[in-house]
This record gives sequence, C-alpha cells and structure tokens, in this order.
Amino acid sequence: MSATSKKDTILRERSFYGALRVREFTNWLKEPYRTLYNGKIEHGAQYVNPPSSLLPTTYYGPDSGVGLALAHCCPNARRVGAIGLGVGTLAAYGKTSDYFRFYEINPQVIAIAKSSFSYLRDSPARIDVVLGDARISLQNEEPQQFDVLAVDAFSGDAIPVHLLTREGFALYLRHLKPDGVLAVHTSNSYLNLPPVVQLLASEAGCYAQMITNDDNHRKPD
Repeated sequence: MSATSKKDTILRERSFYGALRVREFTNWLKEPYRTLYNGKIEHGAQYVNPPSSLLPTTYYGPDSGVGLALAHCCPNARRVGAIGLGVGTLAAYGKTSDYFRFYEINPQVIAIAKSSFSYLRDSPARIDVVLGDARISLQNEEPQQFDVLAVDAFSGDAIPVHLLTREGFALYLRHLKPDGVLAVHTSNSYLNLPPVVQLLASEAGCYAQMITNDDNHRKPD
C-alpha cells in the first residue's frame, strides 16, 4: 500500500470474505467523500456532508438501470429488495412510505455501512438488513412482493455463481410482484455477464434490457 493510500485510509478490516477498506478523499471543491473497497473493487461511495451526502452516487445514479426502475416502477409506496448492501446507496431513493430490504452476507459490511456511511440512517424509508446468504434467506421467506429487486453481488473477482442460475432467477421472480423489475448489476472486470443474464431472462420468459451509464457524481481520486 502506498504512503498516500495509507494516509487516506480511515478504516481497514479483514475476514473470510476478504479485505475491506474505507478511504476518504476530497474533490476539486474540497468536499470530502468516502469510498468502500473490497480488495481493489469499489463497493460504493458517499459524500460526507449534506446535502451531497443524500445523493445516490457511482453506478446507482438516477440514469442507472436500478435508478430508472425506482423512478418509474410505481407512483405509491414501494417495496424494494437488494442483494448486496455495499454502503447502502440504494436507500438514498427511499421515501417515507417505502420499504427497503437489504440482504448481505458479510457482517463487517453491515457494520461499516452503519458506522462510516449515513445512507441507511438518513433514509426516510423503513429499512431492514438481513444477514446471511441472500439465496438461502429468500428461500426461507414468504414472497416479499417487491416492486424492484436489485441484485448487486457480481462486481468482485469471485462471483457467487449460485446467485446467477436458473434456480436463482426463479427465486427472484417468486419474490417480485407480477409487474416487478429485476435489476441485475453485471459490471465485472473479468467476466462478460450480460449474455448470461439475457439467457436466464429469456428462459424465464422475461424481457431483458441492458442499460449502461457513466458513474454519477464521480469524484476524482
């Protein structure tokens, strides 16, 4: 680790799931922001101070697939599920009448999202975080009737393959409303995942649309 990255690091932890690190930077306007890394992979970022801290950033911006789904899925109270917590960025979309349910396998990620970032506590939505393997958790639950279910567990260098199978997709659809949206984040440095998702969607009789967008509110490192 370089001297610069050591200076920027405000938290470092390691577990069975890998090395986690929170770094704090400032942008060109001297606004501080924090980023969570698992190894070298970024898993979310947030400005430290409001009102910027209330904005969804990186690949969860308003023109992302999940951002568009949340903007257009339903006019009233929304039920939103998310596999993979990160720093809790999706909670920035929560409104008072909404319910957000996050599934996260790593307890250290949950602790960091609550202590080093503020998306979860700042959101006006009702929020639950379920600890454990998301597929097992979903298998043991009654249908959640999600309007949107976001699956964001594939950006690292070791993807949980059991979440990207026919059985996994069937499980996700069981927890969606009939007109619900399944949003799968497929960005990965090593694997070409969009064709896999397209095939799984076709086999399940679902329409799939790939949406690409630039990082939102990106902050220079």
